[in-house]
Order: sequence, then C-alpha cells, then structure tokens
Amino acid sequence: MNFLQQLDNTPEDQKHALVKGWVDSRSLKFYEELRQNRPILSDPVCTYVAKYEDVMEVLRRPDIFTVDLYKSSMGDYMLAQDDTAIHWREKGIMQSMLNWDDLAMVRQATSEHACKLVTGNSGTLDLVDQYSRLVPTLIVQTYFGLNGCSTDDLCRWSYWNQYESFHNQPFDVLSAEERAEIRQNFLEAGKEMKAFLQELLPRRIAEIRGESSADDILARMLRTQYPPSVGFPPERLARNVPGLLIGTVETTAQAVTQVVHYFLGHTGILEEARLLLAENKVQEFDSYVWEALRFDPVTPYQFRISSQDYTLAKGTSRATFLKAGTMVLPLTLSAMFDENYFPNPHVFTPGRSFSDYLHFGYGMHECLGKYVASVLVPEMVRNIILLPNVRSESPIEYGGTPYPKHYHIAWG
Repeated sequence: MNFLQQLDNTPEDQKHALVKGWVDSRSLKFYEELRQNRPILSDPVCTYVAKYEDVMEVLRRPDIFTVDLYKSSMGDYMLAQDDTAIHWREKGIMQSMLNWDDLAMVRQATSEHACKLVTGNSGTLDLVDQYSRLVPTLIVQTYFGLNGCSTDDLCRWSYWNQYESFHNQPFDVLSAEERAEIRQNFLEAGKEMKAFLQELLPRRIAEIRGESSADDILARMLRTQYPPSVGFPPERLARNVPGLLIGTVETTAQAVTQVVHYFLGHTGILEEARLLLAENKVQEFDSYVWEALRFDPVTPYQFRISSQDYTLAKGTSRATFLKAGTMVLPLTLSAMFDENYFPNPHVFTPGRSFSDYLHFGYGMHECLGKYVASVLVPEMVRNIILLPNVRSESPIEYGGTPYPKHYHIAWG
C-alpha cells in the first residue's frame, strides 16, 4: 500500500499525525508520491505543498501567506512581521552591519575556533555538543559581540527559542505536557537572556565611550548614530540583538552535524570533497556541502498561515482553494527534489546554483544570516572531514527532538 492509499484508509482524526510523521521522517518516497499524485494535500489541521513552483508561490506572497504564527514566541521582532516598515527598516540595518566584506575574516575565525576544539580532543568527539554548537557560539561571542556569558548559556537560549518558535506550533504533534515543557523552558531562557542583555548593552556602550577599537557587530550597532527619522531607537536596537544568537547556533549545529554525517556515510563523495580541498578548490568544495544538505536539510518545510481566502496554483489542474486562517506547510525538501527544477534530483550533483537551494528560505523571510552561514557551515565541515581516517562511531541521536543531540565520531 502506498502512502496516499494508507492515508485515505485512515480515520479522519488520525490523518494529521500520520502525514506530519511522514513529513518529519523526510521520506523522499512520500514527497515524490505527493508531487506526482496529490501535490497540494490537506489534512484536518493544515495543508502541505509539495511542488517547487507552488512552494515558491507561498514563500513569495507574504501578503497572503503570513508569518503570524511566529508572533506567539517572537512578539514584535521584525522577522515576525511581513511587509511592514519595521521589517524592511530593521532587516536592512542588520544586513548593513553583517558586512559581506567580513566573510573572509569570519571563515578564518571559524577555522581557528574549529582547529582548537578538534586538537583539544584525543581522537574522539561528540560532534554536537563538543563542536557543532560550540563553534557558532564562539562566533556569536567574538564576531557578533555577545561576550561575557558562558557558551552553555548561549547554546541553551538558542535551543529553547528555536524549539518554541519552530517546533511548538499548533500543527506539531505534541502532548499538552510536551507543549508546556517547551514553553516553560523558552520562558526561562527568555528571562535569563533579558538579564544578560541588561548587563551587556551598558557594558559595551561604556567600552565604546572608552575608545575601544572593537569592531564586532554589536559594537557597530552601538557606534552608529540613527536620526529619529530613521525609526531605530535604542529599544529597537536591543530588540534585534538576541536574533544574532537565536538564528545562529542551533541551525548551524544541525546543518554541520547532518552534512558531516552524510559525507561519512558516502565515502566516494567524501574522497571527492577531500581532493577538492587538497587542490584548494574552496568554492567547489562548498557546493558539495550545500548539495549534501539538500538530502538532509535543517528543516523539511517552512510554515505560514493564510490571511485571506486564496486559490493556490490557480489555473492548473491542482488548483486548491484555501480559506483564510489555513495553516500551510510549503515542503522545501520536496521542492528541492522536484525534477522540473532540480534535474536528476536523486543524484548527488554538486555545482547546482546556490540560489536555487531553499536552505535559507526564500523571499522576504529569507534568512538574515545567509551569507555568514555560507562560510561558517562549509568551514566547520572542512575541519572535520580532513581529519585522518575520520569515521562515524554511531548514528545521529535525536532523542525524540527535532535537533541532533549526540553524534559520536572518531579519527586517527
């Protein structure tokens, strides 16, 4: 029995848990069956969109498919807003601070942090806790400027903010107890993070007034004078600082862990990647990383909620009417295996256009840190796969969560 036959034979009140389980399992066969037979699938809770062009329609229409579901955790943060003045203004300011010209320096700093962590271990490593989370946390402390706090705290705050925002949504299949636990940990992390910011910002302002030469992102933000007409007062500046942490650590850790796992499970591809590095073909190596991530991305979907009645894929045989308030999951993993846009999708094909991947979303809500990640992730992977005789000692352990919990590797 195929997936859709099984779904059609399932009682109505059990259908959502069944479909969401298939989505979360990242079954490429399930996604392929959807694209071929039911590319827009509705269950009692939400609607799933499987074809590339329909996924893109959802992501490029923030006027119809909004991020209002973010608001319960993000409040008035700019990324929880769609086409508003605050979103455009603050995203633009933050992009200017994350200077593209910094990327070579960020890559070098990443390499230095990575080398120290690897050489500090004796041939074995829990990649998740001892590396994949620590390296981006060190970047948060040094390049972003959120210093004076332990890496453990920063990791924990990132983790629970990510969990609450992206995996404690109405469509997630969780018990009331699980939801309450996630929410409580999120609230506690928020209190701790607020207390840290109340200490951090005055301290960093005093450093700058004392003619500190620091040129991290927070220092740039604090040094810049914003006229009132710009609409970026100190309280809005402070509102954007946590995003530098929350959007960096857990997502980077998951991407790096899953790419390393993919490489170590495909020795031919691993050797090709090493050869590229031996020949100093960095750009070509990076394309191997992004192609590996296509097979096991950080998330298999985005999520939106419709602001008004709308017909998706209008004018096609799959046109589907969606009522206002419909929760919609554009399946970005499925879209990256749509053969009309990714030829030979099941073949590992480095060199695909970086802009075609949906690892960072698309459109107005494309990841703010996309270009920092474009060097951070590959450089972290590079420092692991070049270890002599590096190998997996266990599968990735998720511990019943959406995030890698442990992944043991060894070398030498």
